[in-house]
Amino acid sequence: MRKWKEEYKNIKSGKLDSRISELQEKLNKKTITKEEYKELQNSKKIKENIFKIDNVLEYMNKLNIQLYEIKVEETRRKKISDSEKVLKKLDEEYQKFEKEKASTEAKLKDSSLNDTEKAELKDKLSKIIEKMNQNQKDFSTNQLAINLAMGQQGKLVNIEQKKLDAKKMNISSKISKCNMICDRLVKGYSWDSIDMKLEQWQDRKLTANKGTTDKMRNAIQQEEKSKNENEKVEEKVEPTALVEISEFDQKHPRIAKIKSFFKKIGKNVKNYFKKEESEQQIKLEEKAKKEEMEQPTKVDEKTTREKDDFREYIKVVAEKGMEQADKDRLEAKKKEVQQKMAKSEGREPGDD
Repeated sequence: MRKWKEEYKNIKSGKLDSRISELQEKLNKKTITKEEYKELQNSKKIKENIFKIDNVLEYMNKLNIQLYEIKVEETRRKKISDSEKVLKKLDEEYQKFEKEKASTEAKLKDSSLNDTEKAELKDKLSKIIEKMNQNQKDFSTNQLAINLAMGQQGKLVNIEQKKLDAKKMNISSKISKCNMICDRLVKGYSWDSIDMKLEQWQDRKLTANKGTTDKMRNAIQQEEKSKNENEKVEEKVEPTALVEISEFDQKHPRIAKIKSFFKKIGKNVKNYFKKEESEQQIKLEEKAKKEEMEQPTKVDEKTTREKDDFREYIKVVAEKGMEQADKDRLEAKKKEVQQKMAKSEGREPGDD
């Protein structure tokens, strides 16, 4: 438990009220020391901050729920990814066993074999079949794991990984800021000092050599252009494209059957089984993630704007509660839209 939470718990238990009463009595009797007087003044500030901590904690609970939902989705995706890798390995192993089985069966047909050689080959064949049966069981287990994970799709299922990572980082940053806010509030700090801390808050940021960034940007643009062109072609030929058998499907027929099954229950599922066939796309996503983290001015401006928005929002949350803060934010957005519409129509906001 964080230290400020322990202090907050003690305050909520009534210990602070008791101490304030004790010090106030000394003040009234004029027996209070200079240190005790300072303690009394600070204790009163802390007391005034308690409702703000309550409000910030309500918002933190909301953020923690959102973070938990992201972690659940990440776990779900990892289960699918891990199971896919196992399926591929098992399928390759099974094909190897099939070849060994066929070879051993062919040797057993040799009439020149003596009894000992036949016994050895039969024993070998038995072990191969045993391994194949175990392989089938393991394959079914991992296939079931994928089925279950697919059935646990939540509201974050359609968010691509780089955006989910950014969302997770953003929420984690807000939770850290809320912890800092509560830590200072429980010590009696004013909101002005807290706001200054928020203004100076440095989020994690990666920097890169400009030449490297430019090369990455050009490569991504070229690959995106190629990708967009390919998607247009796929849209036109999609009805017949599903009939064609890819090289991957030819090599892994059992996995191909699973892919075919999942195509029937959703377009998103198809993407999970194309990882082995889309190394280029994986590289593109990795580059895009780095590019997004390394973009200079525009990203800095966006980050600054988001930080300012958070500073304004969390202050209202602390003073008025999350419900009122959300209402105020919604009203502000409505006014902003109205102003933009009025400006585009060449009239003053509020004119009929």
